[in-house]
Amino acid sequence: MLNQILCNNIQFLHNFTQNNEKSHFTSHHHTDCEILCIVKGSGTFLIEDVSYEFTENTIFFIPPGKYHVLKTPPHENYERYVVSFPHELIPQCIAQLHGFCKKADPAVLDLFRKFDSYTKIYPAEPLHTLLLSFLSELLIILAYDTQNSDYSPLEMPQLVTGAIAFIAENLDTPLSTKDIAAHLFVSPSYLQHVFTKTMHISIMQFVRLKKMYTAREYLLRGFQPVQVASLMNFNDYPTFYKSFRSVFHISPSSVGKTK
Repeated sequence: MLNQILCNNIQFLHNFTQNNEKSHFTSHHHTDCEILCIVKGSGTFLIEDVSYEFTENTIFFIPPGKYHVLKTPPHENYERYVVSFPHELIPQCIAQLHGFCKKADPAVLDLFRKFDSYTKIYPAEPLHTLLLSFLSELLIILAYDTQNSDYSPLEMPQLVTGAIAFIAENLDTPLSTKDIAAHLFVSPSYLQHVFTKTMHISIMQFVRLKKMYTAREYLLRGFQPVQVASLMNFNDYPTFYKSFRSVFHISPSSVGKTK
């Protein structure tokens, strides 16, 4: 770890990992947006139903709620910048910014380095103002960067992309591995094997994750937790409560009240 700061709801991280002894997987999800800038290193990065091969100076924008997996090869130096922030901090002029993977422009890398140097100079209050400015400038540059086109994704198993699409279309219904496998005309065990190997998460863990993010959107729109449990087709509220808390580590009634 080289540097990490947290100002209100924005986190800036500069991280360096040297000579991993084995391939390193980092899989997670988050309710915030994330910008990941790979300064050194290579590997593959999966964002739900798309996967990319990256090298140094690659930048990703990951929208909220997207499950993603990073894999770096063994014995490779890996340096990155990460900025995470609430979606509402995206400037209105680029409010429709979507996920992408592209080569980082030198100006973008300079911007990261400049703010990194600021963290060693300024105290917390002015640093927060600088961080907001840095974030806005970074997002606008990335949104209007037409010289660096998005990377072409790697080919994903059709069984996995088909499963993800079917899950997305049926989040308000009860889903099981057997149901999804039947729709795709394969055995549940084969589907589970291919899905877990590709996604590094079981298919039912993925289903729960996507269901809970949909539930969270309902809660943010003002629906009551018991209503949401019914909308998401849970048989009882305690099961919904347990699932929601396992994903977000807060109760459904706390959504919108904690930052």
